[in-house]
Amino acid sequence: MHIPRLVLADERRSGMVPVSVLFAAALRERGYPLRLFATGLDEVTLCLLRWACRQEVTLLEPFLAGGEKPLQLLFESAADPSALNLIVGPLATEREREDKLLLDRWTLRVAQCLDAPLLPVLNADSAAALAARTAENLFGQLQEFDRIPKMAICFNAVLNPKEYQLLEIELGRRLPWIAAGYFPASLGRELPLKEVLFTQEVTSPRFFSLRSAVAQLCAMEDEIFWSLVAAMSKLAPEWTPLSFEVEPFPAALNVVVLRHPALGLGGDNLERLLHRLGAWIVEVRPDETIPSEADVLYVPHGAEQYIRGAVLNNANLKRAVGQFVFGNKAFLMEGNCAALAGERIFERDGSEWTGLGIFPVQARYSGNGGNRSGKEEKPLCRVEAQCVRNGPLLRSGERVRGYWSPNLVISGEREHSGEWSVLDVKDRKELLTDSWSLKRGIITQLRIEPWNCIHEIRRWLAGM
Repeated sequence: MHIPRLVLADERRSGMVPVSVLFAAALRERGYPLRLFATGLDEVTLCLLRWACRQEVTLLEPFLAGGEKPLQLLFESAADPSALNLIVGPLATEREREDKLLLDRWTLRVAQCLDAPLLPVLNADSAAALAARTAENLFGQLQEFDRIPKMAICFNAVLNPKEYQLLEIELGRRLPWIAAGYFPASLGRELPLKEVLFTQEVTSPRFFSLRSAVAQLCAMEDEIFWSLVAAMSKLAPEWTPLSFEVEPFPAALNVVVLRHPALGLGGDNLERLLHRLGAWIVEVRPDETIPSEADVLYVPHGAEQYIRGAVLNNANLKRAVGQFVFGNKAFLMEGNCAALAGERIFERDGSEWTGLGIFPVQARYSGNGGNRSGKEEKPLCRVEAQCVRNGPLLRSGERVRGYWSPNLVISGEREHSGEWSVLDVKDRKELLTDSWSLKRGIITQLRIEPWNCIHEIRRWLAGM
């Protein structure tokens, strides 16, 4: 089986829209069918990709998946052999010096696991000689990743066509790479405000600046070697199908998923697993009624502040959640959205909200949150949780991986502590207790990776 695939890894700038997002949107506008993936814990980029290309995005995270095979299985289940499967991720964490990058190992690990060609996008807003020297250092570092096909490079924020011509000549003297084109500095766009990113529909005029950048890029015929991008994706080796050693659900489950621009910031990984297990997905907005025939309710991780009013003021939804509890139906509210199920939510400004009151916990935000997406927030943390007492999803001693935002802490009194012990992956110290359950319903402040616990997910939803 052949699955065209390509890793688009760009050097990013603080406070700016990643050029890979604009590139992906331009490919779509030019008629290339895309299936989108993202690497790295960057919820803003994932959300921007979803907006720009008008499709859900799957998160490929090597640590969360728990190994090469689960990551490959996730990719295979979400990929489209008839499309360009584009994997977007950061090229580097920072510059070690003026002409050398500190590469992002997670992105390169994904490229290795999937045997996917790599197209790096390097910032080149300096002299052509310096940019070429940086590219040369990058090429040297990439040599240790022997499973990654690499043949071309793009440059971002180039000052003018003349500078790019000099850069192309200098690159040809140093490296066996093809110069696949450049993005003019004029395409740079600041990250949108959270209030825009998490509340507006894709057609909102508030996104005009980003849409204009995509239109400009799409119209560039000589600056980007478009056909080379598609050709590189087809250079990926043949894909050997993996065995999925999990039986589907004995009967099809109707799973209701809450949908909103502020939700699903951790990707559509659970929905992909549910599809693979034979479930039916029904999407419902926070202000709509949950169908009575629903078997499972899933509220994905997201910026719950932007759906809080719609959820807490929706009498039909509150009643439906109560019926899930009394009807012994499964539900999962994960990540920041777990705060909605507690008794109180305390905001940064000292205000408080009354939650659904299903669980005896409270949620508290810390820090100021910043004005733009992701700015002045504590970084997301990769964690591993170990079950300390049996619950609907995990049994004592079983583990699951995920990530957590330290900007929101959900906690209960000592007698209402969580069922999981959450461990820091670096020093193995306990960070907090997490996960509360009521019959088959679960809340967890982690965005758990379901492809790390496939058997446990099936056991829970099948009622075993």
